[in-house]
Amino acid sequence: MASNPETQALLEQALHHVLKEQSKILQHKYCDLLVGAAKMLGDLAMETWVLLSEGFHKIRSTHHLTEKAREIEKTIDDISEQKWIPLQISVGSIYERIEESFTIKPIEKRLKLKTAIAVRNHFHNLRLLLLEQLLSARMLINNSDYGAEVERVWQQFLQRELGSDFRILQGGRMLDYDGCGADVQIDLLIVPADAQIMIPTGSEGGKANVLCDQVIAAIMITSNLTSKKLAEDWSKLRQISAMFKFTDEFAHSKQQAWPLCYIAAGQASPLKELSETWSALAKEENNKDFVAQFVLSLDSGYLYSGATSWPRPFAPTNYKTNDEVAMHDGIYAGLGIAWLLTQIRARAKLLQNKPTNTIKRFIRLLDDATLKPGVPATWSPRFDNFGSVRPISGVFHWGNTSRWAHNRLYLCSLKKIFDGDKYAPGEYVYRSGVDVSTMDWRVKSDHLRWFRHGHYKAIKRLIVVEEWTPVEGGSKYERRHAVFDSSTGEDLNVDIPITKSPHEVDEAIESLALERNHE
Repeated sequence: MASNPETQALLEQALHHVLKEQSKILQHKYCDLLVGAAKMLGDLAMETWVLLSEGFHKIRSTHHLTEKAREIEKTIDDISEQKWIPLQISVGSIYERIEESFTIKPIEKRLKLKTAIAVRNHFHNLRLLLLEQLLSARMLINNSDYGAEVERVWQQFLQRELGSDFRILQGGRMLDYDGCGADVQIDLLIVPADAQIMIPTGSEGGKANVLCDQVIAAIMITSNLTSKKLAEDWSKLRQISAMFKFTDEFAHSKQQAWPLCYIAAGQASPLKELSETWSALAKEENNKDFVAQFVLSLDSGYLYSGATSWPRPFAPTNYKTNDEVAMHDGIYAGLGIAWLLTQIRARAKLLQNKPTNTIKRFIRLLDDATLKPGVPATWSPRFDNFGSVRPISGVFHWGNTSRWAHNRLYLCSLKKIFDGDKYAPGEYVYRSGVDVSTMDWRVKSDHLRWFRHGHYKAIKRLIVVEEWTPVEGGSKYERRHAVFDSSTGEDLNVDIPITKSPHEVDEAIESLALERNHE
């Protein structure tokens, strides 16, 4: 069992990411030039897989993998620069994050979230242990025995976690006080320890009958949850949800479902598919008043909706209805168990008119534990151009249109904004002799002039930028210095040899600025 699930998750993401980057190379039109790089990526994926399969608990660092990833990026950048072809391959950042997870544990680096991350890791490991138990039950030959064993595993787990204040009944029916009952059997019923349980003599297999106002939660259990099984369990739970209204006894507790209804599984279809099925079921007319709380799949994650009762995840705050479904997976998947247990404990406190302050504090912990990084673990700053559109000097700004000539050369357009409004579209700098006023907007970018982003010098009213002009049909570029008047936007068409040193270029621009001031 992983002591730090984040490291495990990062290694898994790294393996998938490296193979995805390798496929980009193999599908590239110049793949024959990149055979060596593709082999290096394959070797990196193999070492990552070995680390995952054999375990990483005895090693203290993955610095050797980070070094290999950086060497791969350098090799690809060299080929890109030599052949003038952009090859946006990034594998180093994810391995840096893996290395950091060994040397600087996340719970030590972000002290404010230390407890929240510890809670997340606990329920992640709890989820994996429970999943192992369910999978081991598959050795049973008889399907009915297997189903009963799966229910028993869940029953014992919930009994251990919830404690002696609750009773977990395996199989039962709900009755109202008029002698009527829903004609469905619920896999697990959760009731207070002092609830009145009736087991009639003729009850099949000793199944319990429970009065509707004493059932806190009802859970449908399955080993493999599909869209069809979700619809079947949804229908059964909907039938019992109308037997008792929570607000009849607790008028101040609005929008509280009774009982709390869950669907839990060991394995399931993809969460996105189940999410779409949930939304479709919730939109049906006969399901308007029924609210499922959570759908849990131990092998993937959990689902909940905007109508899920308190306590529930804070985000997304714009989800308000039962057909708006959110999901969490990966290292956050175990938090579905935490929310299920917290909801049941909170409901019991409400029934006993006890304060819920401890529940509220734990909810904040769970919300903090659900917080995700601002960017994916595979994100790399190598080719990120966010924020590249910004002022340069005077009327000149970097334009919205850009391109990579090769991995080490990021070219951007220039635009002139004269009215001072930074949100104005502006006038782009095009090649001389080109009239774009009558051109279709889709081909205007073919006539732009290209400049190396971030490389400029402003001296008095003048700016000098590094211009790259396409040659040989646009497959290569030639470099020159372009000089503009930043106050008027005029192109001075000054010939400054590219061979001059930066100091000589500065002197030439200063001399030219003095001449224009005299004019």
